[in-house]
Amino acid sequence: MQPHRQFDRILEICKSFSLDFLNSYGNLQHCGRKPRCADVEIIALSLFQEFLSIDSECLFFDTLQSILPDLAIRVGSRRNYNARRHHLVYLIEKIRARIVKSISDDVSGAIRLIDSMPIEVCRYSRAKSCRILKDNEQSAPTFGYCATQQQLYFGYKLHCVCSASGIIHRYDLSQAHHHDINYLHDVKDEFSNCVLIGDKGYRSNPWRLTLFEYAGIELATPCRQNELIQYTMPEDYQRLRKRVEVVFSQLVDQFSIRKSYAKSQRGLFLKVISKVTLFTLLQYINHQEKRSLCQLRYTLSA
Repeated sequence: MQPHRQFDRILEICKSFSLDFLNSYGNLQHCGRKPRCADVEIIALSLFQEFLSIDSECLFFDTLQSILPDLAIRVGSRRNYNARRHHLVYLIEKIRARIVKSISDDVSGAIRLIDSMPIEVCRYSRAKSCRILKDNEQSAPTFGYCATQQQLYFGYKLHCVCSASGIIHRYDLSQAHHHDINYLHDVKDEFSNCVLIGDKGYRSNPWRLTLFEYAGIELATPCRQNELIQYTMPEDYQRLRKRVEVVFSQLVDQFSIRKSYAKSQRGLFLKVISKVTLFTLLQYINHQEKRSLCQLRYTLSA
């Protein structure tokens, strides 16, 4: 499929899920002159940039002028493009939430998978001299430990809750030093009457009781070796738990979620939101065309 057709497909889906909060021109209601490039086109362009896997904005604008010259003229400068998509970031997440709702498999007793992965902002050896992403000290990158890779890193931690079919229902970024179990504070308000499968990092008897009493959530995790009473997780749960690891692998390999040239926290958060939204949008296309949800590499290439 030609690049301009790929962009048109992304734009069409963004329009279909934003009809009620954008006007007939595809813009938010605001005073002043109508912009040459509509707000919905800026949102679609932000997702299209992630689809092309171009993290350098200079290279992206050079590419845009060759494949979508009319749109490049209407977008204007890189400064204008960045300012507008930062302003529209909450609409990108709103569109993603609506797409999830349209393809979700929410039923009583559904299975949800929870896990986290590191988002490095620089090499560990350069962490102490790193000056980027420190515009807000309360959400600045910190040191953390990844048990899977058995190494220290400097940056953030991406938390995800997805379904057994691989749909990301909820995600968030936290500082790297925060323990995984702290994310359960948010989960208990978002989900109810489901089975939540996690790794040993979420193992906590007090939290298991809290989740069950508060929202009817059954927390299923493997036992640690030093526990007196050993509990064997069902084989089906162990097999399903790998789905969230597959989702993380796709975000890293196909969407380069760990690769970013962002110098500000807002820029990094926008990148993560755009990549996760594109991931969900491609799943929506597969759902519409009756294909496997998580086979995303060639979704817009056919």
